[in-house]
Amino acid sequence: MSFWTILFTAVISGFIGTLILTPFIIKLGIKLDIVDHPGVRKIHKTPIPLLGGLAVFITVAILAPATDHFFIKSGLSFNREWIALLGGSFIMIMLGFLDDRIGFGAKEKFIFQFGAAILACLMGWRIESISLPLIDGSIELGLISIPFTVLVIVGTTNAVNMIDGMDGAASGICLIAFAACAYIFWYHQRIDYMIVSLLFTGSLLGFLVYNFNPAKIFLGDTGSLFLGYNLALFALKAPSLKTPDGEHFINSVSLFVTISILFYPILDFTLAVIRRTAKGSSIFRPDKSHIHHKLLTYFSWNPKISVLFIYFLGLCGGVCGIMIFRRNEGGLLATALLYIGILLYIYKKFQYREAISEITKLQKNKTKTLLHFQKFMDLKLELVQNVSEVEHLLQWVMEENEIKGLAIRMDDKIIIQLGDEVLPEQTDIKFSLTGIKGTIYFQYINKEFYNAELERELCLQTICQNLNIVLSQIEIKQ
Repeated sequence: MSFWTILFTAVISGFIGTLILTPFIIKLGIKLDIVDHPGVRKIHKTPIPLLGGLAVFITVAILAPATDHFFIKSGLSFNREWIALLGGSFIMIMLGFLDDRIGFGAKEKFIFQFGAAILACLMGWRIESISLPLIDGSIELGLISIPFTVLVIVGTTNAVNMIDGMDGAASGICLIAFAACAYIFWYHQRIDYMIVSLLFTGSLLGFLVYNFNPAKIFLGDTGSLFLGYNLALFALKAPSLKTPDGEHFINSVSLFVTISILFYPILDFTLAVIRRTAKGSSIFRPDKSHIHHKLLTYFSWNPKISVLFIYFLGLCGGVCGIMIFRRNEGGLLATALLYIGILLYIYKKFQYREAISEITKLQKNKTKTLLHFQKFMDLKLELVQNVSEVEHLLQWVMEENEIKGLAIRMDDKIIIQLGDEVLPEQTDIKFSLTGIKGTIYFQYINKEFYNAELERELCLQTICQNLNIVLSQIEIKQ
């Protein structure tokens, strides 16, 4: 069959599939009460069903073998790589579903994400070498091949998850990226990969009917994790394929092809990491400084224009990735100039320079505040007479430092336990100090997404040292 026949069949099949299936998923989300409620960081004003990723997953999973068997007959075979793709996708779907349903912490998500990524690596989806532009040959990764690939897959998965903050943003960017992958697979005559890429493209196009502003359904973590995982694998596979007879295709700019295809998610993720690291918070702690938040402000809170600009960024990345893949020197130059231009535009218009300067000032003020806080605590500790007064003082420390659970043990006995929840026995001991009446252990856990910076940890350690002296002096009921 001709390229255009395959293109039409796969894209239209995927489009119709999600167009029909999504209304049922909307009803399912409402029935199970898996919805996204309005909030400070949210644009929508009414609850919106999640689980949109289920519509895309079911459509692609059913239509991939069906489209190939009945129309294209390319011999789509479920080898080790396809089994890993399906298995990893199922892990991501279940992880996303449970996260949308009951909520997971960052650690729990990472465990499943790394598991799915390792599965993909062991079954053939891995980067064995990378090539850079204008350099002959390639760099063999050797022993770091698997860990490097795992980090790329997990990083891309979370990058796509992060950009899912505006109606149609993540689904549209993924649509463009899968379309770019489909072209590269077609160029390599790998019809099996091309079919699945086009099915993703068509399915996301059908999903956008319901997901574009004003959205009737969101991807949710079910969709963003699933799409991020698959996009990572396809963007890595596209520029580093083999022909059916086993001959290797050597793409001298394969790494830049992948980066270009994933340009917008990588850009937003990188800026988020820099921004949150500078603030001393966890890179997974939500904020309102993503590119889509800046665009909403810049375009007077017009979500449609904002998301179309995001599509433009994604389209630039996809087209430039294809030009680099075709080894077009003009395309490589155009890509470099375009990227530099976009980054300078964002840096200037969205006031990132001012933001970085402001963050630096805040960090200096934080250090001064912590020093005053520490001195104040030292003075207060000198006045306490009993354990009850110590507990009252520690409650205030917890509020000021976003600690949700705290325990102090003397040898094997808990003498103080405060907070919203009981600390698990395996909670790490933050400080261990030897007092007159025995060894005192200090344990605490921070609130979700909160990552205390070094200065705050040192401040708390000093407070605990002084508290150790106080507890050794006052009467403690054993």
